[in-house]
Amino acid sequence: MTHTRASVIKRVEAEYQALDRVVRKLRPADFRAPAMREEAPIRFTANDVLAHINAWKWRQARVTAKDKSPEKPYEPPRLRAIKDINAGIYTRSHRTPAKTIVAEHRAAQRAC
Repeated sequence: MTHTRASVIKRVEAEYQALDRVVRKLRPADFRAPAMREEAPIRFTANDVLAHINAWKWRQARVTAKDKSPEKPYEPPRLRAIKDINAGIYTRSHRTPAKTIVAEHRAAQRAC
């Protein structure tokens, strides 16, 4: 498969639309539902999963734009180990209301 700027943008937009269709169907209780297996080291909820996607999307938007401004709280922390980065995202997002996470989901897409 040949990747072009136009094809990647089209794919990203399609993936966002598919995810946003799922997000729009979620009820408040759905955001609090566990999204990981019981044996997972961190039991992300659906809200945490969306926050995790948002964090990495914000990081990619920053990299793409060569943005050197101060990092925002919803971006992934700069740590060495991926498990520590994921734990940092979880710590920040776990108590963040779903309404805020959904707004960040839409803002992250606009930033890309």
